[in-house]
Amino acid sequence: RESGNLERDVSMKIAGIALAAIVACVIMIMPISAFMVRQGFKNKEKPSAANLVFRGADIRMRLFQYGTAAKIMEKGLQTFPEYKERGRITYRIGLCYEKGGRPEDAKKWYQQFLKQWPKHQWATQAQVRIQKIDVNNQ
Repeated sequence: RESGNLERDVSMKIAGIALAAIVACVIMIMPISAFMVRQGFKNKEKPSAANLVFRGADIRMRLFQYGTAAKIMEKGLQTFPEYKERGRITYRIGLCYEKGGRPEDAKKWYQQFLKQWPKHQWATQAQVRIQKIDVNNQ
């Protein structure tokens, strides 16, 4: 019986440590993503700068901070006009606005995406999202 209690105690301690580590990561992800964005904009001449900015924006998007993510991405597109994944970022700005409750802004970005990248793999999805916005706003 004592070995069963000991195993349970060890399991509980490991679970507690794992939970504490997860909580610490969640708490730290916001300042880390903000730091990434700041460093990317501050050091915009460096090859990795755009990736820092857009990864920071992606983290914000995944944490449901759609407005902040969209603003970061918009500024990123202005700051890094030669960024290789402009199409993906343009679409994701639309997605942020849509999920953030700003359908007209979302529609504008989806339309811009379709105008610039009509053959992109996400073009059909953008068209469907525009139609959905139009139906919901009737």
